Amino acid sequence: MRQKPGTKQSPGEKIVKDILRATRKQFSVVRDFVTDCSLI
Repeated sequence: MRQKPGTKQSPGEKIVKDILRATRKQFSVVRDFVTDCSLI
């Protein structure tokens, strides 16, 4: 399997992007939970 041009990134960049994505996903879950609780 060959990578498309422009998609090559260093392992460090991949780790950083994965962490940012996970953090953003977790934050949105927490935000939704807080919003739901404030409606009660």
